[in-house]
Amino acid sequence: LLNFDLPLIGSQNQKANIECLVEIANQNHALFEGLRLVIDKSVPEPQKIVLKQLFEICGGKVDTCVMVGLTSHLVQFRPLFQKNLNCIIVSPLWITRSILKNQLADISKFSLSPDMFFSSITVCTTQIFRKERDFMFACIDCYGGQWKTQLTPEVTHLIALTPHSKKVKIALSAGIYVVTR
Repeated sequence: LLNFDLPLIGSQNQKANIECLVEIANQNHALFEGLRLVIDKSVPEPQKIVLKQLFEICGGKVDTCVMVGLTSHLVQFRPLFQKNLNCIIVSPLWITRSILKNQLADISKFSLSPDMFFSSITVCTTQIFRKERDFMFACIDCYGGQWKTQLTPEVTHLIALTPHSKKVKIALSAGIYVVTR
């Protein structure tokens, strides 16, 4: 996945991620068909260029400004909510996750609403007791996040009891955030 916490500065990993997404997008020409998108000024220019390319490859139209009644989605990096836009406001990850899943991703998981502060993260756990894990997953789900029982490429954060496990080593080598309680 593209890491939207860092600017695209041309690292090898980021170039490989972009190439992979473009390759997948080329197989999903109708994914965003009928959707009109505006990428807000809060999204850094390098990401904006990549997102526009990906969205258009998948059949969507990118506009430069919100047109009430026509714009279906507004992509923002930070919540800069505007009133009465009548469009769905999502984070940039909504585009890449939709492409990776080959279907429109659940917009509630990519909300910039302050109430949905876990949106755009996917959590996995290791070494956590089942009752604690189930409680964590319920809280994460309630506040807009996603969870997986297995370490997958979609996982952004791994919650571990200790830093000494196979999952922790794999997560760290893959650039996944590791959190201990």
